[in-house]
Amino acid sequence: MLIYRNAWRAVCWVFGAVGVAAAVIVLPGDALLALGLLTFIAVVCAVVGYQPGDAVGSAPRLTRGGLVVIVIAATTTVVAAVGLAAILGVGIVWLALFLGLVSPAAVRWYGRRMIRSRRPQGDHDGPLVDTAQLCREWLDSYEALRQAVTPAARLRIVMERQRCLDELERRDPEGLNAWLSSNASAAGDPSRFLSDSGPESPTGS
Repeated sequence: MLIYRNAWRAVCWVFGAVGVAAAVIVLPGDALLALGLLTFIAVVCAVVGYQPGDAVGSAPRLTRGGLVVIVIAATTTVVAAVGLAAILGVGIVWLALFLGLVSPAAVRWYGRRMIRSRRPQGDHDGPLVDTAQLCREWLDSYEALRQAVTPAARLRIVMERQRCLDELERRDPEGLNAWLSSNASAAGDPSRFLSDSGPESPTGS
């Protein structure tokens, strides 16, 4: 999923760069100057109005630099959207919808829904296979992904792989993080980092 997430972000960056370039070409100089001035004012307001004590509860505190980055990113996104709208017209709506539907968060949700719908009734309280079998599914799915020839087949396999990672993280988050931190590859075997707790089953009286 990490590779897919990075690829999705790269595609978004490409569309963003194209949109900004188009905006610079299409928009008149006065409009670009106004956008630049608004960005400067927003950054100044963010810096001046920043209060370190604004964090709520245990939420991580947003630094002044992080706030400035968010303001600039938001402005750049607006400029890119204007540029893409000038090129694509109403097609920008379909582009935004497509990027949202294939986003990592959406793919993760699809995978969970698919696994939930395929799981037999009465087995929702625990996983169906042990950790070793999950690792084997992860390895087998890599080969299946390499051999898949249709987008639908690739998407199904990607969702299956995400399901494996989610379940492994649920069982042994420290072991999975250790594997990911060891320069793990999409074809790598996480089993030696994980504790095999075996399949869980609902407890009965």
